[in-house]
Amino acid sequence: MHRRSGGSVVRRTLGALDALTVEDARHATRAMFADAEANGTPVAVPTVRNFAPVFLADCAERWKPATRDAHADGMRRHILPALGGRRVDALTAKDVHNWFDDLSVARAGTANRALAVLSSMMKHAEAFGLRCEDSNPCKGLRRRKSGFEAHDLTDDEFAALGRALDGAEAEWPVAVAALRFLLYTGARKSEALRLKWEHVHGDRAVLPDSKTGPRTLWLASPARAVLAAQQRRTDCPWVFPSSCDEPATVDKAWNAIRAAAGLPTLRIHDLGHSHAAVAVGGGEGLRVQPNGARSWVFRFRRDGTPRRVTLGKPDAVKAGQARAAALAFLAREKGGGTPVPLPASGPTLKAFAAEYVERRSPSWKSSTIKATMSYLNSAILPALGHLRVGSVVRADTARFFHEYGRRKPGGANRAHDILRSMFDCAVAWGHRPEAAGNPCTGIVRYRRPPRGRLLGADDLAKLGAVLRQREAESPACVAAVRLLLLTGCRPGEIRCLRWCEVKPDRLTLTDAKTGPRHVLLGEAARELLNRLAGTASGEWVFPGSKRDGPLGKHELHYFWITTRDVAGIVADARLHDLRHAHAS
Repeated sequence: MHRRSGGSVVRRTLGALDALTVEDARHATRAMFADAEANGTPVAVPTVRNFAPVFLADCAERWKPATRDAHADGMRRHILPALGGRRVDALTAKDVHNWFDDLSVARAGTANRALAVLSSMMKHAEAFGLRCEDSNPCKGLRRRKSGFEAHDLTDDEFAALGRALDGAEAEWPVAVAALRFLLYTGARKSEALRLKWEHVHGDRAVLPDSKTGPRTLWLASPARAVLAAQQRRTDCPWVFPSSCDEPATVDKAWNAIRAAAGLPTLRIHDLGHSHAAVAVGGGEGLRVQPNGARSWVFRFRRDGTPRRVTLGKPDAVKAGQARAAALAFLAREKGGGTPVPLPASGPTLKAFAAEYVERRSPSWKSSTIKATMSYLNSAILPALGHLRVGSVVRADTARFFHEYGRRKPGGANRAHDILRSMFDCAVAWGHRPEAAGNPCTGIVRYRRPPRGRLLGADDLAKLGAVLRQREAESPACVAAVRLLLLTGCRPGEIRCLRWCEVKPDRLTLTDAKTGPRHVLLGEAARELLNRLAGTASGEWVFPGSKRDGPLGKHELHYFWITTRDVAGIVADARLHDLRHAHAS
C-alpha cells in the first residue's frame, strides 16, 4: 500500500499473494488509513490537478510514447481546465456528465478520448484509496458518435482510384507506392510509412511496434511486387523514404489523388477496409516507379487539428536548417507570434557547470561525478558552453540533442538528463528567470532497443560446465560469476564486495547503485562464501590480481567474454544478464 504522509511517499507491505486475497488487502489498506486518521495524521486527498502528474507517472511505463503524449495533452487541454480544482474524492457523476456534454458539442472524438483518460485516472485513485471502491464517476457514461464513418470502396471507386494513382506516380512515385502497399496489405498509414527493410521477410513483414503491439503483415504477390520495385539503399533503412532521416509523407499526394478520383472525403485509413475484397480484383494496372520527390515537412496540431508545413526540398535545405525552421515555427505557434529572444543574462553555461558540479556533487556517488564530468566536457560544453544560462532557449537544446542523438542516441538521452537538472538548478539558484522555464522541457528522449537476454536452462548448463573447467585457472572470477547467479546482485556490487559486508544470512551492501541494501543469501550462496572465507587473506571477497584491491572491472569482463564464447552462449548475453536468471 502506497500513500503520502507529510509530502513523502510511505509504503507498507500487506502480505504475500498466496496468503492474502485482493479483498483482504483492500480491507487492510482501509484499516491503515483509518488508523492514520485516528492518530491525527489524516490522509490528504489531492485535487484532480495535483493527482494528474502522479497518475501519468505511475502508468507511463505500460503506455507507448505516443499514448503517453496523447494522454498528457488531453489532460492538459481538456480535463484540468474544467475539473482540475475539484478534489479527487469529491468529483461526482454530475460533474463529469456536464463536462462531457460541453466538450462533446464541438469535438465528439476528443471528448471520447478525454473521457477514457479521466475514467482510467479515477480507477487509479480507487487503487490508491483516494475514492471509495467502484465509485468511478465516469461509469455508465456513453461515448458520443463521431462524424467519421468507414468508407468501403466499390469496384468502380477502386478503378477510379487506380487511374488517379497512375496519373500521380510521375510526380509522387514514393507516395503512390506507399498508398498501393496500403491497399494490398490493409496496414495503417504509420505502419507502412515507417516500414524498414529489416522488417521484410519474404512473404511477410514483421512489425516490432504497431498501434496494437508487435504485428505480422502477410504480403500477397501484388504487395511483394510493390516492394520489389522500390530502390533499396544501404544508407537508408526506410522502404518508402523521403530522406535517409525520415520516412515519406503522403498527405499532399493523397489529397490530389482522391480529388482526381472524385472521392474528396475518402481517408487513407479507409483503404484498409477494402484491401481484401477490392484491391486484388479491381482490374487496374498499378505501375510503380522509383526515385520519388522529397521534401522536409513539419507536422503539428493547432487546436487539436493536425497541420502540416513544408519547409523545403532536401537539396536546398539541410537537415539542421529544416530542424531549426521547424522549432522556430513551433515557438511562434505556442507563443501566438514571433518569440521574443531571452536576454543574455547569467553566467555562461561553462561557468555555471563548475558551480553546478561543486554544489551538487557532495550527494553524488563517485561514478556519477565521473560520468557527469565526461558528458559535460565531451559533448555539452563544446556545443553550448558559450551561451548565457538565461538566454538558452529550447531550440538550442533541441538542436544539440538531435545532432548528438544522430551519432549516439543513448548518450543524447543521458546528456539531456544532465542539462535538464542543470537548468532546474539555474532557475532555483536565480541564474535564469523563472518565467523562462527549463529549455529541455518537451524534448522527447530516444527510445532505446531492449538490451540483454534471459539465459535459459541449456545456457546455464553450458556456463556451469565451462566454469568448472576454468576454476583452477581463474578461481576469483569463477566464484564471482557463480555468486552473481546465486544472488542477483549487479557485477559491480559483487566485484567490490568486502568481508565486512558478508553476514551469516545476507549481504549488507553499503554502496549499491540505489544506495545501501540487504541481499538475502540462499543455501548455495552461503556454501560458496563459506568456502571462500576459508582461504581469505584480505578485506576483499574477490581480490584482484595485485591483491591490494578488488577484482578489476576489465578483468572480470574479459573473463566473461571468453567464458561465454567457449560455452557457446549467444554473443549479446551480458554479465549483467546473470542477475536476471538467479531465481531460476
